[in-house]
Amino acid sequence: MTQATDQHTIEATQRPQRSIPLPVLVRVLFGGMVSQMGWLFLGFGLIFVWVFAVHVDFSSLLRPITRQVETRGQVIAVEDTNISEGGDDDTPGTPIYRIAYRFAGPGGRRFEGASYSVGTDLEPGDLVRVEYAASNPETSRILGLRQAPLPLAGLFVVVFPLIGLVMVVYSLMEGIKGIRLLRGGVLAQATLISAEPTSMSVNTRPVIRLTFDFTDADGGLHEVTSRTTQPELLQDQKTESVLYDPRNPEDAVLLDSLPGSPRLTPDGSLGMEAPQSAYLLVIVPAVTVLGHGGYLLLRFVGAS
Repeated sequence: MTQATDQHTIEATQRPQRSIPLPVLVRVLFGGMVSQMGWLFLGFGLIFVWVFAVHVDFSSLLRPITRQVETRGQVIAVEDTNISEGGDDDTPGTPIYRIAYRFAGPGGRRFEGASYSVGTDLEPGDLVRVEYAASNPETSRILGLRQAPLPLAGLFVVVFPLIGLVMVVYSLMEGIKGIRLLRGGVLAQATLISAEPTSMSVNTRPVIRLTFDFTDADGGLHEVTSRTTQPELLQDQKTESVLYDPRNPEDAVLLDSLPGSPRLTPDGSLGMEAPQSAYLLVIVPAVTVLGHGGYLLLRFVGAS
């Protein structure tokens, strides 16, 4: 790096940071289809996690690595859990029953437990074979039955919130990068050099990969890319405004690729169209975080 280049970089990094209005910050962090869809997937998906995944039997994962002891037990109650397995719109599923039992453990000490069966012929008073963990007799089950209502396959419900979580994390990382460059990035003009369709699509609209190049303050040529289903937003002008990190010009973002397409005014401040509408974007994230956070507090902290 030459002395002139060093001087340009030092001057750029010593420029005062831009002030980011709250509506711009909110829209960049939470705007965009990926962000809003991610929060929706996460919020609705977690509802099914609390309803189903908390009833999944995880003991089958630990049972092969813990020593089990078999003994004889006696059924003391059979209850319908109001959960069923299988079935469809025309055929009801098979009810899952909670079967309570008691058995004698080490030293003749009596224990009680509950297992879950898809359908059952057992009745109170029936004798059953029970197995329990040698290191913890309170962990037991009727041989062949579950220790919770649902099998491991019930974990499929976590797929949807996980997809949502990935989308949320990705969009937040992109938003944080955008905010950082809006605050301290150097403005340049970028020229489109290629537009290529990718293998992805969103709501039947193909995702297009647009590549631009720009020249930094030291004369270096760099590229910046953006993937979007609305390429027209980045092709409506001869050049597009780009902000880059003066210490690393490869770290750059196109202004029109950010949610809300924020603008730099002639006096250097940031603005955007319909700023008040940005606050509506907080509704879904806020409901997701507060709703599920409140549920966890009530379920686990309130119960303790």
